[in-house]
Amino acid sequence: MNKILFGFLVILIVGISVKFLYDYSGQINKFIDYQLQEIRRFQIDEAKQGVAVDRNHFYAISDKKIAKCEKENGQVIVTWKSPKSSPIKHLNGGLIHNGQLICTHNPEGSNAIILFESKNLKLKRIQPLPHLKGSLTWISPRINSKGEVIWWGALAFYGKEVNQTRVVKFDQNWKIIKSWSFPKQVTQRFYPNSNSGGTWGPNNLLYCTGHDKAEVYVLRVPSKESQLILIQILPVSSTGQGLAWDPELPHLYTINRKKREIIVSKYL
Repeated sequence: MNKILFGFLVILIVGISVKFLYDYSGQINKFIDYQLQEIRRFQIDEAKQGVAVDRNHFYAISDKKIAKCEKENGQVIVTWKSPKSSPIKHLNGGLIHNGQLICTHNPEGSNAIILFESKNLKLKRIQPLPHLKGSLTWISPRINSKGEVIWWGALAFYGKEVNQTRVVKFDQNWKIIKSWSFPKQVTQRFYPNSNSGGTWGPNNLLYCTGHDKAEVYVLRVPSKESQLILIQILPVSSTGQGLAWDPELPHLYTINRKKREIIVSKYL
């Protein structure tokens, strides 16, 4: 074989191998190269902080308001507004779990979980979490080997303290079992804000957002190390804040808070 051609083939094979072995952060992992393609968007006034999704509806979440909407056409069917006397001042991310819309709440550094009935958005319960340091911006459940629901979330810090932002794993009493820091490549992109949205998603990976960049950070939780591994940065036609996966389809729901839009993207 011609030496030049042989050398070219070696370089090509090595290059392909490196592509499959190394992720964005330079650590050895299975190569992942997914994309998000926008397929629709809806103008919803409440699309300011977060979004949740169930089989037939999505829920647009703002500081003090929620709108339940039809997935097919974005029609608002139920709304909720925090009364003036209510302690609910700053809702964040949300998710649907066991027929409930569960939102995080963190006004002025205090943390709580707010539970609504997803059917009619009736407020069910406020669970304060005063022992948590930082701002609880999102939570997401996983099922362990025993079939138990284990909650994960993020405690966000801002400005010069952004490197203290952590993804945490809770026990049944919302005590922290373990925590993981974000890679520097991600916290630099959060700055001067922090991690706003997050959820478990396809391939047993975490999908997180910052406050305003049009990016989704795909992360793996390592078995031993205490820092998350950055797998990929997915461009997305939204501007940070909350996100949620459709439970039926490979669709990711995000928001554009400036335009008050819910954006639906297909995972390719």
